[in-house]
Amino acid sequence: MGTMKNISTLCLLVITKLDIINLKLFFSLATTFFLFPATLFAQSEWTQHTNNNGLIISYKLSDCDMEMGYDEQRILFKVENQSDYKALVIWQYEQYYNDVCRTCDDPNGEYRKEFCLVSGDVVQGKCSVFDTSGLMIFSEWVSQPNKAKLTKWNLGELTIQFPEKK
Repeated sequence: MGTMKNISTLCLLVITKLDIINLKLFFSLATTFFLFPATLFAQSEWTQHTNNNGLIISYKLSDCDMEMGYDEQRILFKVENQSDYKALVIWQYEQYYNDVCRTCDDPNGEYRKEFCLVSGDVVQGKCSVFDTSGLMIFSEWVSQPNKAKLTKWNLGELTIQFPEKK
C-alpha cells in the first residue's frame, strides 16, 4: 500500500510539473499574442516608391491593431538616406477618398511633410495611435463600416534635395 501511495504522489508531482510547464508556455504565448498584437496583423512587404541618389521612399499597406480605438488599415511610409549627404525631403499628401481628393487644396499646410535626414538615417510610420512621424495615410477601418475608403494617394510636389552635395 505504501508503494502505491508513493507512485500516486510521484504521478501527481509529474502531472503538476507538466501543468506548470504548460501554463508557463501558455502565458508566454499569450503575452506574445496579446501584448504585441501589432506585429501579428497582416503586413505587406515594403514597395519602393522613389530612389533619388540613395534617398529611398518606400510604402506598404498594413492592417493595424491599434492600442486603443478601432483597428485601421494604413499606408505606412519609410524614408531611408543611403547617400553620403544630408537630405531634405518635402511632399504634399494627396489623399483620395471615394475618388475625391480630400487634401489637395490644403491652405494650412497640414498635409505638407518635410524631413531632414543625415546619411544613414531611416524613419518610418508605425501602427500606433502615438505615432507622430507623419509617415502614414489612413486607408479604412478594419472592423467597422466605412463611409469613406482610400481609393488613391500620391506624394505630390515631391522634392528631394542634397544641400551639401556639390
